Amino acid sequence: MVSKISANLAGVDHWAALIKKSTSRYFLLDMLAQGPMHGYEIAKSIEDFCDGWCKPTDGMIYPTLKEMVAGGYVECTSEVIGGRQRKVYSHTNKGHKAY
Repeated sequence: MVSKISANLAGVDHWAALIKKSTSRYFLLDMLAQGPMHGYEIAKSIEDFCDGWCKPTDGMIYPTLKEMVAGGYVECTSEVIGGRQRKVYSHTNKGHKAY
């Protein structure tokens, strides 16, 4: 039996919905594979990678990072960058393996 794909895979709406769901986890892991980043850098890197068609919001980035930290895929440390305290995220071994 062949399953039918009901979504319009060529439609922007389909991919935008995925970005807001599980695909955002992949993008986060992909960006962190480049090295440790703070949340704004991750969002900007995703936006640049997607040529601007996806502009992740704080509501997309931080809850997913929190979930991934709790799951042991990402670790968070605090650093002072430009005189400001920032949370910096990076892969754990588990996160690298998942990526």
